[in-house]
Amino acid sequence: ISVPFTVFSGLGLYSAILIPKNRENAMLVVKTCVTVTLYFSILALVIVLLFRSQITRLLGFSEIYDWLLLIPITIFFSGIGNAMLIFFNRESRYKAISVCRILSGIVTVILSILIGILKPGPFGLIISLIAGQVFSAIYLVVMTPRTDRHVLKPASWETIHAQIVEHRNFPLYTLPADFL
Repeated sequence: ISVPFTVFSGLGLYSAILIPKNRENAMLVVKTCVTVTLYFSILALVIVLLFRSQITRLLGFSEIYDWLLLIPITIFFSGIGNAMLIFFNRESRYKAISVCRILSGIVTVILSILIGILKPGPFGLIISLIAGQVFSAIYLVVMTPRTDRHVLKPASWETIHAQIVEHRNFPLYTLPADFL
């Protein structure tokens, strides 16, 4: 359920992180992606809190009532992780990317097995996948040099608007491909 929302959370601007020749401009795109992801996660949380019953009735799965609360968490950490992965790729920090992916995979598999043994069912798969996303995003934030951590602070509306206008064609080309 959360995949379409995670695709939209960065407004298709993730790929635009690689484009600017100037490093500072690229960091503004990262900052914009992080901020939009934060706002999109908050919006998702409000929608889930207000309309959780209606959503479960619409989908016909009363079992997912409590699981819907995980959607905003997934959107947030997936969006932060995507932005930071692409930023690390731009910065040629391939070792950190590799370590992140390996550790995330290990966390996901181990938790999936452990929870599957303790409580069989979809719970282990869902929680382990989200834990892998959370771990990945946190690892990349920790590995971000202190001098670059300002990209994790919210951008101003002017910055967001400027980046959306400058890279307005990216959603047209990247969002359809991201759904595949």
